[in-house]
Amino acid sequence: MLLKLNLPLAKDASFRAVPTLAGGCKPLACARSWRALPIHRSKLSESRSVDHLVCRSATRVAATHDTPSDGYRLNVGVCLVNLAGDVFVARRADLGKEFNLAWQMPQGGIDKGEDPAHAAKRELLEETGVSSASILGQTTGWLYYNFPAELMARWVAEGRGWGGKFKGQAQKWYLMRFEGEESEIDLSGIGEAREFTEYKWMPMDQISQEVVPFKREVYEQVAKQFGPMLLDGVTS
Repeated sequence: MLLKLNLPLAKDASFRAVPTLAGGCKPLACARSWRALPIHRSKLSESRSVDHLVCRSATRVAATHDTPSDGYRLNVGVCLVNLAGDVFVARRADLGKEFNLAWQMPQGGIDKGEDPAHAAKRELLEETGVSSASILGQTTGWLYYNFPAELMARWVAEGRGWGGKFKGQAQKWYLMRFEGEESEIDLSGIGEAREFTEYKWMPMDQISQEVVPFKREVYEQVAKQFGPMLLDGVTS
């Protein structure tokens, strides 16, 4: 069953509509007036370290481009919202103790020849176990961030980091509605290495302060584009 949603959109909002079952094409949205799902966290201890390094050498690039620039790995991100209108974020398992603010939304690389929307659903399943989700919209163009030199050096030394051939990531972001039960979430890594240690649900406008600084401008751009779609105003 489709809900008819009438939401005011900010003048600078920019996102692509997705087809509805009725054959039309319009953006959908989630609202805080729906029932809330419970917040869950694992019992893993919180890191007490501070991210004083957090990549001072990284040049953050939040510009939007219609075609990806050379030297950037093609990537997708997923902004998964629950019925309360809050967004799924999880703590990364591999950033190290110097990164206290290691929360992020799911993301991952686009395979050669893969459709970005398919990649977004695949990465969401692999990283969180979630398959009960529908796409509500996507950001326009590509959003960029650069890898910090310290972090890339560490990854390369560990045999990761794609051999150091990428200077950063070019991302398309997808807004998705979580339509399953909380028990569906599984952070063990579905067919892939474990990405996250714990998760929580947060308001969209607070997430950028929980992520590592070199991703912060991208998260602010994502919030700017998706924020208007999370406003209250659902009508039947």
